Amino acid sequence: MWRLTRATKLHKLLDPAAGASVRAHGRSLASSANRLVDLDEEYPDLPALNPSGASPFNVETSTLSNGVKVVSTLAGKTTSVGLSVAAGSLFEVPGEEGSALLLQHLAFKGTSKRSALRLLRDLESVGAAPSALAGRESLLYKVTALPEYAESALEAAFETALSPKITPYLVSELQTAAAADMETFAADARLQLGEALYEAAYGENTPLGHPLYHLGSQLTAGSLATYRAKTYGANSITVFGTGVAHAQLASWATRLADGLAPGSSKAAPASPYIGGEARLKATSDSTFVGLAFCAPDGKDAGVLEVLAAAWQSALPAGAAVFTLPGLVGVTGAASPTAVGSYVDALFQVVKGSGKDFAKAKKAAQVAALTKLDGSVFEGLADGRASLALGGVSEADVKSLHAKIWKGGLTIASLGDVSKVPKLSSLH
Repeated sequence: MWRLTRATKLHKLLDPAAGASVRAHGRSLASSANRLVDLDEEYPDLPALNPSGASPFNVETSTLSNGVKVVSTLAGKTTSVGLSVAAGSLFEVPGEEGSALLLQHLAFKGTSKRSALRLLRDLESVGAAPSALAGRESLLYKVTALPEYAESALEAAFETALSPKITPYLVSELQTAAAADMETFAADARLQLGEALYEAAYGENTPLGHPLYHLGSQLTAGSLATYRAKTYGANSITVFGTGVAHAQLASWATRLADGLAPGSSKAAPASPYIGGEARLKATSDSTFVGLAFCAPDGKDAGVLEVLAAAWQSALPAGAAVFTLPGLVGVTGAASPTAVGSYVDALFQVVKGSGKDFAKAKKAAQVAALTKLDGSVFEGLADGRASLALGGVSEADVKSLHAKIWKGGLTIASLGDVSKVPKLSSLH
C-alpha cells in the first residue's frame, strides 16, 4: 500500500501538465520578488503602534512649611525620585575635608530602620535602581523605579539620607572606598583637569577651590555625624521627581519630612573668582586643556544653557562644553605638537556668543530634557535657574557673554604643556 501511494505521487510529479504548473508558479514567485515594493506600503499583519504622547516639560515647585523644597515634572519616560542636599564639599571647613565624598559612599549602606542588605533587597524586589553622587554644592540621592513604586523609592531615599547608621567600622569602609576614588582620580586626566580649573579659578583655600576628592582619613564616626547635623536641615533639602505628579510628590514629602528640623538657613560660603592658570606636567600621549569663566547663577542660569549650546555647536571634534557650580567653559585634548593651535581654536569659540542663536536655543531645550537630575531641580527650587528657555533672547545671550568675559579667563592644562599658550597671550 505504501509503495503504491509513493508511486502515485511520483507519477504526478513526473506528469508534464503538473510540471508546467510548477514552473508557472515559480515564474510568478520570481516576478513578484523582483517587483519594487513601495516604501509607503505597510508590512502585512504588522500591529498598529499607539505610542503615548510626550508630556510637556512643565516644572512645578513648592515649599513645605518646614522649608523643604519640592520640584517635579511629568516629562520623562521613567520615574526618578530623590533628594538633593546642600552639603557638598564647599561646606567643608578645615578638618572636615572628604566628608561629602564619604557621605556619598554611606548612601544605601544601612539605616536605623533597615540593614544594607534589607534596604537593597527591598529596592531590588521592585526593580528600583539607587544611586548617590557628591559634588561641590550638594549630595544627590536618587532612585529610579516604575511609577507604581515611586513612593517606596522616595521612602528609601529619605531613609538613607536622614537616618544612616554611622559606626567606626563603617567609616573605615567608607575611607577605603574613598581611597579607590582617589586611585580613579589619579588615573583620569579629565578629572584632574577639572580640579585644576577650580583651583586656578578660585584658589586652593576657598570653598569652591579646595579639592572634592579627599581620603578623609582624619574623619571619625563622630565628626561625620557632626558634619551631617550641621548641613542636613530641612532648609537644605530639595525633593525632586520626574514622571510624577507634583501634588502626589508633595504629599509624600510632607509625610516623610514630618518632624524634620528647619536647620541653618545661611547661604553657601563665598568663593571670590580670581581667574588664573594651572599647568600640570604629566607623561601622556595627549595634552588636555580647559578654558573656563565664572558661571553666573540666579536668573542667568537659563541664558547660560543657551550660550553653552552655542559654543558646543562651534567646537572642534572631541571638545565639549561643561557647566559646573561656579564654572562654565570648554575642554578638549590634542597631541602635544598641535595643542597650541587647538587652544587657539577653543579660544576663538568662547570669544564669541555663537552665530546661530535659534539653533543654539533649540539645542539647549533638548539638552534640558536629558538633564533631569537633582542638581537641575535644586537650582530650580532655589529660583536660580529657569528651564523655560523660550523667553531667552539673543540679546540676553550676548549680554551674559560680555559679563562673564569681563570677569576674566581661566586656563588649565595637563600633559606635555610646553606648547600650551600662556594665559597672557590669549586676548
